[in-house]
Amino acid sequence: MTEHRKVMVIPLRMNRDWEVLVLKRPPEKGSVWAPVTGNVEPGERPEAAARRELEEETGLGDVSALHRVDFVNKFSKTAGGTKKDFVEDVFAAVVRQGKPVRLSPEHVEAKWVPPEAAETLVAFDGCKEGIRRAVAKVSSLLK
Repeated sequence: MTEHRKVMVIPLRMNRDWEVLVLKRPPEKGSVWAPVTGNVEPGERPEAAARRELEEETGLGDVSALHRVDFVNKFSKTAGGTKKDFVEDVFAAVVRQGKPVRLSPEHVEAKWVPPEAAETLVAFDGCKEGIRRAVAKVSSLLK
């Protein structure tokens, strides 16, 4: 069975403490909150896919410091009777305070929230773990 490659990007900014950008999908996509996610195109490196998806979904791709997180989210989905396995590389994207978010049509709302609130809002366990690991990664870089 072929694994489909994806990326998850956790946008972070420092206010008094870290804040996480979460995005809300439209009703036809379940109205769920999630970080930036997307597919890795054939021949594309995960880092390039992460930056591209961040730019497409938020407009923050060129203004963010991207860091690979030591976590790979693995999950499966069944559609039309076919099961697909996904492998999602996770990145933290550190954004400077004050940069505006430009939403893509894939989302209906975006908000910056504390990491604990982001973990509560996002729908999937892999996203919750991705947020925890991304915050730990960028926090460790500051020590």
